[in-house]
Amino acid sequence: MSKNKHVKSHQHSFRWGGWLIGLVVLVALGFAGFRYFHQGSTQRPREIR
Repeated sequence: MSKNKHVKSHQHSFRWGGWLIGLVVLVALGFAGFRYFHQGSTQRPREIR
């Protein structure tokens, strides 16, 4: 029984970790996509360095 309890607790902490990782990934993807879109819409060929 104690082993099952330990597994449950581990799954709970893992779920929180998954939520945090998912949030960070979503923010990173959104930021990267926004920057790429913004850069592509405002960039001109002669401004490429």
